[in-house]
Amino acid sequence: MQVQDKSVTLNGLRFHYRAWGDPSNSPLLVLHGFLGHARMYDPLGQVMSDRYWVVALDQRGHGETEWASDYGPELVFDDVATLVERLGLSRVSILGYSFSGPIGYTYAARHPEWVDRLVLLDSGASAGTPSPRALAQVQAWGTLPRTFATPQDAQRAFFDVVPRAARIEFQRFVQDGLIQQSDGRWAWRWDPKLLQTRLPPPPDFMWRTLPQVICPTLYVRGEDSEYVPLELAEKMVAVLPHGQLANIPDAGNFSWFENPTAVIAVVREFLVAR
Repeated sequence: MQVQDKSVTLNGLRFHYRAWGDPSNSPLLVLHGFLGHARMYDPLGQVMSDRYWVVALDQRGHGETEWASDYGPELVFDDVATLVERLGLSRVSILGYSFSGPIGYTYAARHPEWVDRLVLLDSGASAGTPSPRALAQVQAWGTLPRTFATPQDAQRAFFDVVPRAARIEFQRFVQDGLIQQSDGRWAWRWDPKLLQTRLPPPPDFMWRTLPQVICPTLYVRGEDSEYVPLELAEKMVAVLPHGQLANIPDAGNFSWFENPTAVIAVVREFLVAR
């Protein structure tokens, strides 16, 4: 299924998104994690386009969307809520990865009539106690050099952070997250100001909001993740009215990058189940 790259103005910013499938199909909105981008969902879009109209948004300051003067949880949430309204995504299913998980469950709690199903992927770690090793790995994500001589240099640096990543998919993720500057060097597309911004809401917000999510919800984590410990994931699923847990084998703190085939399989099974 051929993908389409589109743009839309939301809250005064030009946003980029990618779309797969027939717009008359049920909509599936997929939201990337911190310092990610919409193109990371190309494999999911291709797999799900037979049943869904898949829309992957580059959030403010990320990917091919414009940088903003301000960032924060409510601003990012409002961008997504405005997109849902603008594109008419009624009875939308939402997948939120990492910091986008709270966007998904907040929208589902505030607009239950609009949300069909919800997937939370490696989200909510701030409500638990990640291991020092997991914290160091996640923090290293944002402390990589800003520019590189070649995309291959960036790929090698990122593999040091996520050594278990599926190589071909991860190379593509890194390549798609770079832009060549006028001096010939390659820089990350994301806005450096994001590193000074706290995008996830505080833990007490999550515990208040999850019980209000009435749609079927799947929580996905790496089986041996130290970033989202099993105990925390089980507690999150327990407070969801219709929650279920999927532990991805051969994956740790970055399940999407470490075992994308298994993640896509469980997401598809959950979304198409009726």
